[in-house]
Amino acid sequence: MAIATTTAVMLALAAAAAGTTYYNTQKTAQRQDNQMAAQLRQQGKRQHDADAKVNELITKTAGSNPDSEKADILGKYMAQMQATGGNATQGLGQVGAVSDAYTKSANDAALGIGDYGKHVAGLLSRMDAPGMQRTGEALDAARFESDLNRIKRFSAGDDFLAKLKFDQIRRNPYLDLASGLMGGASSAMGAGAGAGATGSGTGIASAFFGNGGLGGWGY
Repeated sequence: MAIATTTAVMLALAAAAAGTTYYNTQKTAQRQDNQMAAQLRQQGKRQHDADAKVNELITKTAGSNPDSEKADILGKYMAQMQATGGNATQGLGQVGAVSDAYTKSANDAALGIGDYGKHVAGLLSRMDAPGMQRTGEALDAARFESDLNRIKRFSAGDDFLAKLKFDQIRRNPYLDLASGLMGGASSAMGAGAGAGATGSGTGIASAFFGNGGLGGWGY
């Protein structure tokens, strides 16, 4: 009866030790998996940000044309011409009695100056527009590169922090200690039982506390 009881206790301790070790291993792996999953989600977010910047640049480049730049430049030229156009026609206005022919010629000249200014402004805007377009595209490309570099820096920081967190995940030392104690006790009881059931417990006690501690574990 005593042998059967000892064997049952020994098997129960061995099973408990194995179960505790398995549980600790599974929980540690689960924490590591959760950390890796969190890092993958964060990487996905950074990649989404980078994709958005790429799509933004593609959309801007595809819609880039000199027409909008031309209209803007032409508007500025025309505004400047209107602001200073009076200086060009100021000499055409005469004080006092002048002939109708002179008045008509003066008006025609003023109109000619205005038309010529519009013509020159149109030519200049067509010449300057492509250069302004390329300048705008270069600025967009520079901003795109800066944004990507910023996302890369953030991503590298995420990876560094994730690695630190992953490396800090450890097995529960108290569960390993409990498992070791139970395994050592089971081994000690097995050694005692093997020495003979008639030892009135002396063999078991010797194996249990011998060799520097509990089943050789030093506890």
